[in-house]
Parts: sequence; structure tokens; C-alpha cells
Amino acid sequence: GAPTVDYEAMHVHTMRHGPQPDGTVALGSLELLAGAVTEGKQLDLLEYTKEAAISTQDAAVRKAPDIRDIDVLLMNPPFTNKGKRNTKYDAEAAERIRRREAEVKARVLDADPQAAAVIESNSISTYFTPLADALLAKERSTLAKVIPTTAFASTSGRRERRFLASRFHIELVVTSHDPKRPNFSENTDIHESLLICRRAAHRMDEPTAFIALNRMPSSPNEVTDWLDAALQRAPHSFHRIYEWPQERIAGGDWTPALYYDGRLAADNDELETNPALSPVSALPYCCKFSPNYAARASR
Repeated sequence: GAPTVDYEAMHVHTMRHGPQPDGTVALGSLELLAGAVTEGKQLDLLEYTKEAAISTQDAAVRKAPDIRDIDVLLMNPPFTNKGKRNTKYDAEAAERIRRREAEVKARVLDADPQAAAVIESNSISTYFTPLADALLAKERSTLAKVIPTTAFASTSGRRERRFLASRFHIELVVTSHDPKRPNFSENTDIHESLLICRRAAHRMDEPTAFIALNRMPSSPNEVTDWLDAALQRAPHSFHRIYEWPQERIAGGDWTPALYYDGRLAADNDELETNPALSPVSALPYCCKFSPNYAARASR
């Protein structure tokens, strides 16, 4: 929406967000979710640029197709939590937007309870996973999504991970472990990963490839060179590749994304489930606070 940018014939459009002239409020891209899970609205929700509105060559674009059955969807959703969302609006408008979010979730619940279970009001990003599922073609399509790396291990994100694994083949996860460039987005300090999923029933049993970058490619030539190796699962000086079985992915265990050496995920799991170890909560009270016990533990 920057007024200094001339989009010309790029067909780049935006979604209305916040209070509207007619007294309603809009949720931007999430308004597509409200329509996609119910009547399958047209793309008439898009906010066209002034140039597009008056251009004859854009007349066909205004007769947009159904927003479902998309082949490829690229997403970089916001990760903002409830306390920091909509701060540019006054309190009354922000509350109306929150009520609209709840209304959209209710619509999803009526149409697809499993998808609605993914949505958590604290994180707006959780709305975008059901949105992707609703918009993408059911037989053959691809989703690419940037998400926080912590979402691969958090307990709160397990439901979303299981949902994605039930409806897509989780093909590839790319995580940057470059200490200077640990993210894919601009203007953020969040450690991020790139998730690639495909609708492919015949591939659902194949393992997921976790690619750990030791250095983020810094030029188009480096990207091309690295990508050729990544797609072929071939060795490259920029990365390590570790494959994780689909039964672990389906169960919500996507922890190899956390490590540069993915084998540590299996080692960590073996350690945590070792029957010879007892959780601290199971130790006698006297042992927990005994200096002698602490000394033995440190040795």
C-alpha cells in the first residue's frame, strides 16, 4: 500500500484491515478464511490499486476465480501475540477486531472442527494454517510457509504440527543456523524456518528432510548453487541434511529443526525416554536439596 510504489501491471493487491467506512472491521487476509470455509467467496475482497481500477487490461483480473483450489501458496504470516496486536487502533476498534477474529474461528469450527482446533487466539499466525488448507487444491498443491523455529518444538504448537502432517506431506524444512542471519524475514530477530509441504497422498510415508544451513546464501548465484544441491538432497558446504521418519512427524515431533546436527534430536529423545533416569519431580524431597546430592550430580 505504499503510495510511492508503482505496481503497474503486477497484479499486486492488498486486503482491507481494521475499521472500514461502512462501520465494519476487517481482518486482512483472514477474511479469505471466513469465505473459503463457507460459501467460497470470490476474490472481490481484494483492495485494488488506483491504477488497477482504471486499467482496461485489469478488467479480467477483477473477474477473479474462486479463491479455493490454488496450486501454490507462499506465506509469511505475522507472529504477533494478542497483547501486541492492533495497537495502532484505539481500544474500541481493537476489541471489535478481536470479536471478528472469534467470529471467523467460529465459522471454521462449523465447517472443519479439526482445523479450528489449530487456532489459538493468543497467536494470529495459527489462523493462517487453516487458511492455507482451505485455499489449496486438495489433490495436488504446495505450501511454503515461514514460521518461528520454536514452533517446531513447543507444546502449544503440537496440534498445528499434527494437523499439517495429516493433510500434507511435510517434505522439507530449512533452518538457518547462521548466527548473523538466523531468519528469512526482514526487520526481525526471531529465529525462523522455511516449511515446504505438498498434497501428495502417495508420498505421505516418505521421511521429511531437515536442512540446516551453516551460512545463509548471500547472492542469487549462491542461492541457485545451494538450491540445486538441496533439492537433490546432495552434500553442500552450506548445509547438513537429516531425514526424520514420518511417524515422528505425524506425532508432532519436528525437533530436528532445532539442531545444526539433526542426529541430536534422536539422541535427545533417547536421553529423555531412558528408563534409567528419573525426573526431578520423582526424587525424594531430601535429595533435591541435599548439598551432597548436588555435589554427586555435578561430578
